[in-house]
Amino acid sequence: MDSSNGCLRAIERLTPLARTIRMLGSASIMFSWLACGRVTAYFEPDLNSWDSAAGALIVTEAGGMVTDVWGEPYNIQTRNIVASNGVIHNDLLKVLQASRMWMPEDDDKLAVSSP
Repeated sequence: MDSSNGCLRAIERLTPLARTIRMLGSASIMFSWLACGRVTAYFEPDLNSWDSAAGALIVTEAGGMVTDVWGEPYNIQTRNIVASNGVIHNDLLKVLQASRMWMPEDDDKLAVSSP
């Protein structure tokens, strides 16, 4: 339920800024659609590496960006995923950070990454 809450908070903040928001229920489809330009961004607060590793590589190879919500580069341990076409990435991170789009157990990372 915590991951749903993070998504809902993010969607609430993104809705006025986006033409549409799609939730397809499949990380692999979302990464693929992002890589080919069908969607502009994809985020998920709690994703396992077996759901994200191949997709993160595909998006990166297509010229996009994949980080965590604090802007740290994707690695196999990244659970909260932010992927985009690269152009909107920094703006998307700001909105997702303001929405607190992460799992409660990641609150300690906020203190480390804040200036």
